[in-house]
Amino acid sequence: MSQMTRLTELPAVARSISLECTFCEAERFFKVLTHLSAEAAKLRCEVCGRSKTFRLSDATNGGSMAKDKAAGKVKSEAAGGEKAVKEKKPRNTAGLQAAAEKRRLASAEKKAETAARKDADTKADYVKQYESLKKQIGVGNVVPYGMKQSFGVANAVQHPTFGLGFVTMATAEKIEVAFESGVRSLIHNRIG
Repeated sequence: MSQMTRLTELPAVARSISLECTFCEAERFFKVLTHLSAEAAKLRCEVCGRSKTFRLSDATNGGSMAKDKAAGKVKSEAAGGEKAVKEKKPRNTAGLQAAAEKRRLASAEKKAETAARKDADTKADYVKQYESLKKQIGVGNVVPYGMKQSFGVANAVQHPTFGLGFVTMATAEKIEVAFESGVRSLIHNRIG
């Protein structure tokens, strides 16, 4: 500790100085990592690897401020100009974790509700479109579905699995049919 009281300027970066390590509870060499200002530097203990901020004002005071900080004490001005010592209170991390979990669950529930509402709206829109096709095309001329038959746009089709549907698009080999359960691509016009 004798070197600490003799420091009048900060040592150069990458130099080692001997100081009291509050974690090791012994005098250790600290490597200077960077200068934070003309009066302060960031140091790292060469034994335990802990970092700390060193101030020239701490060196002239005999390091009492650094010892108080390491012991968990913070000095503050009390009434009457005297200095009182207050203990640092430990942080309640369990409460913080519970609050974070609560926010995460609320967010997940909100996303699920939004997705369910969107799905319901999409389904409702599709049902309206299906009913509109049903009115436009009609159910009077329904043709049973078969792969060998040929279908055109606006044909009503009765499928054995999907039920009543209406052809919305037709190519040479495929048709797109709107059933009550959703749109399906089916094969048609197969020869052989």
